[in-house]
Amino acid sequence: AGQAVVYANKIWMLKDNNLFTSTDGEQWQPFSVLPQNIKGFELFVHQNKLWIYGQTQGAQCYKRFLSTTDGINWQANGNTQDCQTPLNGHRTLSHANRIWIIDSSPFSSGRVFASPPLGGSGTDYSDVRDAEGYLSYFSDDRVELSKSSDGRYIAYVYRSPTDNEKYLRRIDTQTYERKDIPGILQGLRKRGYNQPVCSANCSEILVWEQETYGGADGSIPGKLYIINVLNPNQITQVWNQSPPGSTATQHSMSRDGKSVVFLTNKDVDNDPATTYNNQDGSMEVFIWRKNVGKLTQLTNIDIEPQMVIELPRFIGEDGRFVTWVSRSAFGHSERVWKLRDTQTGNEYSNLSNISAVKAKVNQIRGGGGGGDDDDDTNICLPCENVTCTSGKVCFSNGQQSACLPSDTYPIYGWTICRTNNLLLPSSGPNPDLKIPLPTGSSPIITPVTMPGAGTANPFEYFKGMILKLF
Repeated sequence: AGQAVVYANKIWMLKDNNLFTSTDGEQWQPFSVLPQNIKGFELFVHQNKLWIYGQTQGAQCYKRFLSTTDGINWQANGNTQDCQTPLNGHRTLSHANRIWIIDSSPFSSGRVFASPPLGGSGTDYSDVRDAEGYLSYFSDDRVELSKSSDGRYIAYVYRSPTDNEKYLRRIDTQTYERKDIPGILQGLRKRGYNQPVCSANCSEILVWEQETYGGADGSIPGKLYIINVLNPNQITQVWNQSPPGSTATQHSMSRDGKSVVFLTNKDVDNDPATTYNNQDGSMEVFIWRKNVGKLTQLTNIDIEPQMVIELPRFIGEDGRFVTWVSRSAFGHSERVWKLRDTQTGNEYSNLSNISAVKAKVNQIRGGGGGGDDDDDTNICLPCENVTCTSGKVCFSNGQQSACLPSDTYPIYGWTICRTNNLLLPSSGPNPDLKIPLPTGSSPIITPVTMPGAGTANPFEYFKGMILKLF
């Protein structure tokens, strides 16, 4: 299809391999013909040059950039890393000193690519970064997010639409640089990551890696570990899930990266100073300290019959205060928050909500601040008096609610609600789609409510979103 832009006091139109110009929009003259090995797809203006983004490897592979100052002599400016299928909705534009590619075709995963900051006479487009962390639609495979304290860095787990593998990534929302973090476990049939948790500056990420499908003995090989983003070979193992049927879930890390809590149904307490012995197979809270390197059991369900423990996490930066939810095993009512001061060993019960927990921490610290952890602001709990369609349960973070698959709670609901800038869909069988927007830098995309959740059609999703860009 033809495209038209304004450049050098003329209107330029691209049709197939031909460029036309006009000064009044009525009279058009052929201006030049593109090189035979390029078929134009996108025409745009960037840094006082006319640019074309087009074809190099056949009709279904667009990845070449050409630029010109006169419309006749064209300079190749490198390639994007991957072929972009030229389907409707695919757009290229200039913004904030970068070239952007909006991939919104019906069969894509919905991606945004951003070039490095451009300057001087040359640009290496092999460094184009995939900024998928900005764009996600709520389908069966949600993106799992965690962010640094200042919101600049986002760690996320992404399921590839091509090989169905899960990948761990971290994106810098200021430079748009993405780091792909390689998997640690070897020989897995299908790799699965769950719930990345950033340290204060996201230089370290706590993540659970496991084989998607368990073995014949019922085991699911997996490890809970802390990975150094700048040196991925620097791994700190927290927990190695090797006994058949063993489970570890709902993990969280203190912002200083020195403490980890999680739930497990195994007797993994290797601290002789404690009296608990988790042999009944109940889900209990365990804590791990980097300077000690061992696990300590913090709860004992035996002394609270018919109760279930959920959502362990830290309050504050230093890992001193641990909180969790205790509720009846026969329903989602009678929920109370509990708080453990690991420095004194004191435990505080019957706190009504997370605000009461933080107020108690403030009181214990003498008004020194409860260390509000913005990564823990929104907490997913079952809604009251809300009915969803079969197979779904309503969860709420206190501001918004969503009907989510019941068999994925609490892990799934916890993951979605744990990041306070991730907007939940509204409740109901066909929730609207909303966009998770990173904070800590100038917004790139304005969150808007989108139609089409029943089909999760990304084309419908992005068709409306494109109109809201910039």
